This record gives sequence, structure tokens and C-alpha cells, in this order.
Amino acid sequence: MTKRIYGIRNKILIFAMALILGLSISFLLVMFSFIHEERAAIIDIGMNTSSQMVDSMDELYSDIKEDTDSIIVDSFVQKCIVKNKLNVKEEENLLHNLLTYTEDVQGCTYYIKNSGEVYSYSGGYINTKNSHFEKLLNEDYAKVHLFWQSTSEIYKDKVDNSVGMYVIRNIRSIDTLVQPDCILIEIQPSKISQVLQVNTDERFNYFIAGPDKKIYAKKCFHKIDDTTLTSIQDAISNQKMVKLQDGYVFNSYHKDSDMYLVSYISDAEVYQSVKSALGWMFIFMGTAIIFAIVFSFTASLKLSEPVQMISNEMQEFSENSLSKEMYINTNTELDEIGKSYNTMLRKIKYLMNQVQDKEKEARNLEMESLMYQIHPHFLYNTLENIYMLARINKQDNIMLMVDSLSKLLRITLSNGHKIISIQDELTHVKSYLDIQKYRNNNLFEYEIICQDNLKNKKVPKLFLQPIVENSIKHGFSQMDSEGLIQIQVKSEYEDGNEKLIFIVSDNGKGMDEKSIHLLNENIKNIDSVNPTLKEGGYGIKNVSRRLKLMCKNADIFYSCSEGMKCTIELVMGEDYLDEE
Repeated sequence: MTKRIYGIRNKILIFAMALILGLSISFLLVMFSFIHEERAAIIDIGMNTSSQMVDSMDELYSDIKEDTDSIIVDSFVQKCIVKNKLNVKEEENLLHNLLTYTEDVQGCTYYIKNSGEVYSYSGGYINTKNSHFEKLLNEDYAKVHLFWQSTSEIYKDKVDNSVGMYVIRNIRSIDTLVQPDCILIEIQPSKISQVLQVNTDERFNYFIAGPDKKIYAKKCFHKIDDTTLTSIQDAISNQKMVKLQDGYVFNSYHKDSDMYLVSYISDAEVYQSVKSALGWMFIFMGTAIIFAIVFSFTASLKLSEPVQMISNEMQEFSENSLSKEMYINTNTELDEIGKSYNTMLRKIKYLMNQVQDKEKEARNLEMESLMYQIHPHFLYNTLENIYMLARINKQDNIMLMVDSLSKLLRITLSNGHKIISIQDELTHVKSYLDIQKYRNNNLFEYEIICQDNLKNKKVPKLFLQPIVENSIKHGFSQMDSEGLIQIQVKSEYEDGNEKLIFIVSDNGKGMDEKSIHLLNENIKNIDSVNPTLKEGGYGIKNVSRRLKLMCKNADIFYSCSEGMKCTIELVMGEDYLDEE
């Protein structure tokens, strides 16, 4: 009975029940706190929305003021102010200047002379006797005035009652005291929309009201009936927030334009936000409770399974189970036991593999000792006998081939050395060329030029032969005779270090620029771990890798003029390995 009460499974069950109770209490506290915080957050957002519209309106007003300031100080406009009437050319220049300055904000622009003349590209008969014009221009002589008015009040020849935003400002002379002209600008509707669209929170509706606190422009994400719209209009004031019966109104006043920027959110939208968040909280709470219940019944099984696994594996341990590791993931001390067990298996397996490898190595050495009874000297002596026999019988071609092959093999083996002198490398490639020249029926001639002071420099063994082989195999593939291979070895100094330069050139068919570029890129981006080997011997990529192993500052690249030219450069700096 005691074990059943205080066992691992029952302890976990008690812990899970306590967790569920704590989560439930925490959820209720968080829910009440969240409702309060969400309402306060929405009020802050509402305040911010109207402030953002004020900032956007301020940008529009600043643009208009900057444009009209530019018009006032324009030298040609200043000349037009003192003239009673403009000729056709002057009118065209004036309208061009006005359009240049106001193009970014205007729908239509009208220049009204102090004599009553109106100039505009847009046409239309402006009501120059508009009392509202006179009132605004007399209120503040130098101010930019924004106002709302119907089309029928602006134009004499239109009966449209739609309302738009307009700008009017005195255009005064800087140097003389004359009656000022004025400019009237109809603001593009898109500019008004930009003020309203600066906010994207679709829970709110946005409005612009004039100094009479009447709404002239709006952007509504939700349908508003006339009663609510009237209530919003009545709530427009200098108060930052006004609580209506069914929502909140947030006001901000833009002094320069004398306009109110207003946002409104209904109580339904406020509680919709809270309701949505609470729904996610209920889902989270339900998931947590379900998890706690499932955890209470499965955790004990999960924790006891690793212990049982360890016990079974220890009992069944044998040589045949060395690869059967245990994978325990309980985030407890049991994980370390499993890791230690797996480490022990790996060490035992490693030691057994070492014993097997040593036994295999011993057998291989025994076989090699039998094979190496035929020493390379046997091969050299045999070639020497063939050479002497050909000499006795005056077989010059056979003598040349045997002598070249003997030299080639001696340098190829070179007592296992990987680094040889330049002289030995050139001797090897000369022997190779003599053999190939005979095999190809004198298809080509060759020339080797090397500075005497460079012959004892050390280089990687057999790095020139693959380059020469490519010249014969690919460069002369379409030739029957008159081929020429030239090998040149020279040196120069670079940043205080000596640089060895090997140039292998031929007069073969060459390659196009695209193929040469691709070849050089492949050499440049060679995989330094797994070099590519071409069929029949070491390829160019292998040569490049071996050069870079000996000298980090090594370069190999191809070019084409009359045939192909391969240039190899080795900088003999501190990283140059001239000893094995």
C-alpha cells in the first residue's frame, strides 16, 4: 500500500493535479488583468492614430507651404505681380512655373491677379468674389490657408455640390508695395487619402473635420449609421478622448491647417479584440490541462522504461551485441548511464577492430615480402641488357626508347621521393617526349629552356608530364606533323620572394575563350580533399592540388594564342616545402 501511494507514478499524478489547479487560478487572474490591459492598450492606440494623422497632415501642410514659398520667391512670378495683364508668352511661362512647383500636390492650380485675371491650365471660371477667399486672405496676410468648400462655390460654371480641400495664399511682391496676387490650389484627393491611410488598424474608422467641426473626409473599415456619425461629429473637440454610448472618439487638432483629425472605435470592436484573445487563452488552458492529465499517466512509464532497458542490455551483453547501443533521452542521470554504456561498447569494438587490423597487416606484410623479392634493380638491369643488345645490333631507335624508358622509370620511382630537382623533372619529361615522339612517328618536335641557376631547385615530382601529355593528346589530335612543344623555366622576384615560372606551350588547335575560362575556373575551385584523377594518369586538377600542398601561393592557368599555353607559378616564400 505504501508503494502505491508514494510510488513514482502517484507522485507524478499529484504533481500534475497541483499543476492543473495552479494553471486554473493563474488563468483567471491573467484573464481579468488582460481585459483591463487590452482596453487601456486600445485607448493608447486610438490616441496614437489621431496623432499619426496630425503628423501626416503636417507633412502635407509643409509640402504646400514649401511649394507656395518657392512660387513667391520665384523671380518671374515677382515680375508678374507688378503687371496688370500678362501676354501669351508670359502667361505660358507663369503656368509652367506654377505647375513645376505644385505638381506633387495639386489637382488644379489657379493664379489670380490683383486685377481679377485668372490664369490656369485647367480652365474653369473661378468665383473671384468668393467671400471666403477674402476672409481667409485678410485673417493672416502671409499664411497658407487650407479650407473645405463645395465645387459650386469655387466655380461659377459648376453646380456640383461635392466638397474638396483647397489652398489659398497671397502672392506678395518682395520689393514693391503693390496689391498682392493670390494662388488657389485644389488638393489632389489622393493626398487627402494619404492622411487618412497613414493608419492601417482596421478596428478604427478615420475622419478629417474642418474648423466648423463638420466631417469632410473619412476612411471607414466598418459601416457607421447616420446617428453614430452625428454623435462622432458632436464629440469633436479639443479633448483627447470622448466616450460615446457605443464607442470611443479620439481627437487631435492641427493648428496650421485649422483641422481636426479624428479616429473612432466601437465598443463591439474593443470587445471583439478581447474576445479573440480570450479564446486563444481558453485554448491554451485546455491544452495545458489535457497535457497535464496525459503526462500524469505516461511520465512514470517513460521514466521506468530506460531503467528496464539498461537492466536487460546488461544481462544480454555479449560479443554479438557490440553494435546495439542504447538511446536514452529522459534528461536525467539515466542519460549519462546510457552514454557511458555506449562509450564502453565503442571502445571494446575499437580494440577488437585494432586486433583484427594488426592481424590483416601482418598477413599483407608477409605477402609483400614475397612480392618485393623482385627488386626494381632487376628491372633496371634487364633494361640495361636490352640497351646493350640493341647497341651491338645497331638498333638506334630501340636504344633511344630503352634509354628514355629507363630514365623515366628511375625518376618515377626515385627511391620513393615526392620532391625532386628541376633538372630531374626536365629529364623525366624529356624521356617522356622522346618516347611519345617515336610512338607518334615524329609528329612533333620539342624544346626545353631552363636557367642554369634553377636546375637544383626542388619541385613536386612528375607535375610537368600531365601538361605535356595534354598538348600531345588534345593539341595535336588534328595534325599529322610539324607540331612543336616548348618548355621554359625561369624565375623572377615578387615582394622579396623568388617566383618559379614554368611555361608549357604548343602550336596545336587550342581552345575557345569560353572553354579556357571554364577550365581555369575548375582549376581555381579544385576540391583540395578529393582531387579528380583523369583516366590514364594524374590529371591537371591533381597537379594543381599537389602544387598547392607544396606551396600555398601556387597558381596554374591556361591561355590561348597560336595553340595553348599553360603557365605555372610557384612563389618560394616561407610556406614553400622543398624538403620531404
